[in-house]
Amino acid sequence: MDENAKHAVRLLAARLPSWIVWYGQHTGHFWALPRTCDLAAAPHIESRTPAQLERQAQEIERNFRARGVSPPATPASGPSRSRAAEARS
Repeated sequence: MDENAKHAVRLLAARLPSWIVWYGQHTGHFWALPRTCDLAAAPHIESRTPAQLERQAQEIERNFRARGVSPPATPASGPSRSRAAEARS
C-alpha cells in the first residue's frame, strides 16, 4: 500500500470512529465496516476515494440518527468492567 493510502486510512479511521476502515490493495478502493452495535444493520461500504467513503459513512449515520439510533462518539469496546471482574475484586 502506498503512503498516501496509509495516510488516508489513518485520517478516515480518526474521523469515523464508528467504522473499521481499510484500503483494498487488490481493488484499489477504500472500505468501511460498522464497528458499533448500533450500526450493525448498516452495510459495509466501498469507495474509490476517501472523501466519498467519509460522505457515505456520514450519510448512513445520519439515517440511523433519523430513525432514533445514534452512533457513539467512540467505538464500542464492550463493558468498561465485566460483572465477573467486579465479583473477583
